[in-house]
This record gives sequence, C-alpha cells and structure tokens, in this order.
Amino acid sequence: MTRIGIVGGGNVGANTMFFLAEKDVAPVIMYDVKEGLSTGKALDMMEAAPVRGYQFQLDGTDQIEEVIDADVVILAAGEIREPGESRASLHQKNRPVVDAVIEKLSGFEGVLIVATEPVDLF
Repeated sequence: MTRIGIVGGGNVGANTMFFLAEKDVAPVIMYDVKEGLSTGKALDMMEAAPVRGYQFQLDGTDQIEEVIDADVVILAAGEIREPGESRASLHQKNRPVVDAVIEKLSGFEGVLIVATEPVDLF
C-alpha cells in the first residue's frame, strides 16, 4: 500500500494532508521541525475521521526519519512570503530549508514532490 509523507506542517502541508484524507488517497504521516505541531494537526484531523469517513490513518511526527519509509514525500517546508516581499527573496530564504531537508532525506528511494514556495519561480 502506498504511504505518503509530508515535510512541513504549515498551511501547504496541513492542507495537503486534509485533501489526501478527504479523497481517501493513502495513509499520511506529516513531519514538522516545530515540536508537536504535526502531531497536533494530525490528531485534530483524525477527530473528524468518524464524521468525514476517512479510510486511512493520519499521523504526525517530530522525527523526519519516519517519512523516509513513505513511497511519496511532499516537501512543503519553508517560510511564507511576507507582504511586499519579492518571490526571488522568498526563494533565497527557502533554498537553505529545502537543501537541509533533502540532506535529511538521504536514503529516501520514493517519489519526491517539491511544493515549497515559490514552486514556479524559475
């Protein structure tokens, strides 16, 4: 069975987890560097599971190593764009974040989808 990992528990990551749950795609595990954030969001979403009819488990973790076992990883980590900030500036802020995550995903053999903003700058 396919398992999806999400790196980044902010708006993009959490909404991605929600949409995957709503569409009954696969079990999802979400990681965030902020301790407890992804676990709390996953628990909140799972509380809706009986009402919404989620077929698959949603989990959060504080250990990025837990997403390495996923078949697909969605990279959604990074800073948000501040009002008036250029997309190029946001790219410069998020590039080291993406580089650090890629380094931590050493050994990952699945499909990696990069959704860190700005996804379409270049």
